Order: sequence, then structure tokens, then C-alpha cells
Amino acid sequence: MRNTLLLTLALTATLAHAQTAPAPATPPSAIVDVPAGHWAREGVSLLVQRGLILGYPDGTFRGGAAITRYEAAVIFARLLSQNVFQLPNVQAQLTPADLNVLAKAVQELAGQITTLNTRLTDVVSDVDSIRGRLGVVEMTLQQVVQVAATKTEVEAALAQSATKTELAAVQETSASKTDVQALEARIAALEAETKAALQPAAVAPPRPAELPNVTFRPDAPARYYAGGGVTKTLQSGLGFSGVVGGNNLVGGFGLRATVDYNSATQSYSIQANVIRPFGAEDALFRPYLGLGGGLLVSPGRAGGTTGSSDGFVSVLGGVNYAFTDTLKLFAEVDGHYSLSNKGSGTGLAESSGGGIGAGVRLGAQLSF
Repeated sequence: MRNTLLLTLALTATLAHAQTAPAPATPPSAIVDVPAGHWAREGVSLLVQRGLILGYPDGTFRGGAAITRYEAAVIFARLLSQNVFQLPNVQAQLTPADLNVLAKAVQELAGQITTLNTRLTDVVSDVDSIRGRLGVVEMTLQQVVQVAATKTEVEAALAQSATKTELAAVQETSASKTDVQALEARIAALEAETKAALQPAAVAPPRPAELPNVTFRPDAPARYYAGGGVTKTLQSGLGFSGVVGGNNLVGGFGLRATVDYNSATQSYSIQANVIRPFGAEDALFRPYLGLGGGLLVSPGRAGGTTGSSDGFVSVLGGVNYAFTDTLKLFAEVDGHYSLSNKGSGTGLAESSGGGIGAGVRLGAQLSF
């Protein structure tokens, strides 16, 4: 603390002397960053004019910046060079002991500056050393990369060399030309067998006798069918019918049996017809004709008892519509001639001994 007070006192005395000393003939250039009216402008101008503070090379004073120890040392050095401590005003205020303290303080400051310079030199030396080490590390990394690349190339070359050696060994120990040809022939035979095994085997179509009766084939139409439908006669209301038969049994002719039941007349009949179709078997519409006979059972005329039978001759004419390969729809006209008139189901007058009747039949049949 005493050293600081003495230094401050010396500066104060110097500034007091500077205020009474004449101004230099050629004052230095003005400081540009201390505005007019600033409370420290006169003091800054005086220090600049006396040469104690010269400012920075760009003409600025930078009054808000902190002063470094280097800058303080320069200011003290200028004070010493101008013999400020030899001035009468300073000597009147300072004792010899104070002057010794000031001298020691200046010497300590100079020693600290020297120490700082030494440390700065050491820091610069350390930085240079670090840079050298970094250079060595970079060179080492480059060498490692080059060694790795060289190792990869060497391994590839060794692998290629080993492959060539193995090929040469195989060629030296290969079988004779005859053995090679035999082996190639065996391989070709195995390939042919494999190809034949992969190809689907040709299956011969079974003979017609081997075909099951329930299987429908487009190239061999089904011969049998069964179905049913509704019927309507001229003399009575609606009835129900069932049909079963076979196609192309003898010389293109087929045979069909039909059973009809009429709930209105409480009668039923059974008849058989020889059927002759026309047109191609796979045609969408296929007409047919039929001829046959049957038996009608209906209530008797006398007393309303049941069980009276009348025979009749039947003539059919109709057409089949192939809805699918196996399902066909049919519509036909059934004309018949009753040979007797015992039952009421004939629809004839009681006085007639026989007569003609007709009806229509609609239905579907399933081929198999």
C-alpha cells in the first residue's frame, strides 16, 4: 500500500510541475477519441503534450480500457528519464527514505517485467514445441496410413499368388484326358436325367370304360340325367314332375321316364318316352322329340273312389338350354291320347271312351 501511495504522489507532483512548465514548441497530434467537454480531456491533453502518454498508433487514447503493467512501466520510465524525482517540488515532499522506497518499487516492477518476459518466452517456446510435436504426429499418421495401404496391397497380391499356385497344383494333379471325357459324359447324363425328372410326366387319357359315371368331360358328354319341374295340363291346374333318363343309348336315341303328380285332381302318372335329340351335343340350345306311353291313376267317376287307371300314348316336343356344362333347363309340350276314360284325371267327358289331352312342362336336369 505504501508503494502505491508513493507512486501516486510522484505522479501528482509530476503533473503539478507539468502544469507550470512551458509547452513544447511542437505539441503531438491530438487524441481523437476524447470528446470536447469530457471531464478528463484537459488532463489527457496535458499528458500527451508532456510526452508522458502518447496514445495508441491509431491516435486513440482508449480511456475506458484497463492499464497493463507494461504501460505503467513505460510511464514510470518516462518519468525517470525526465528526472521528475529531482524536481524541487518532488524533493520537498519526499524524504530520502521515500525516494529509496520508490527506487525499490521501480526495481521490483522492472524485475516483474523481466519475469513476465521470461514467461512469455517460455510460453512461445512451449507453443513451438507443441507445433513440432503435432507435426511429428501428423507424419506418423501418414506413415500408418501408408503402411496399412501397403499391407492391403501385399495381402491381395499374396491371395492372388496363392490362387494361382492352387490352380497350378490342380492342373498338375488333374486326371487324364480319358477320365475327363468320361466325367463330362457322366455330368451330361445327370443333367439329362434331372431335366427329365423336372418335366411333368405325360399322362395318357383314360379309356372311356375307365371313366366313372359321375364325372363329366367336355369331350365325352354325360349320358345320364335327372331333374324335375312343374307341369300344367289343359284340363287341370299346376302339378309337379320328376324326370330321369339317359342320352345316346342306342343309335343316337335315348330313353326317359317321367312321373307327374297333380294335387288338384289327386292324380299321378308315369310314362316312358324314347327321345331323339337334334343338333350338336355341345350346342347352347338343343331341340328333341319323344314318343312313348304311360299310365294315369286318378279317382274313379263312380262314387269318387280312387284307383282307376287309364293308359295313354305320349308325344313330346321340347328344347334344352345348356345353362352350364352339367345343368340344363328344358321346356316341352306333352301331348297324349287317353285309351280309356275311367278316371277323372283324364279331363274328358264321362260319355267319351277316350280322347286327346295336352300340357306343358318346365324344369331343370342335372347331367352325370
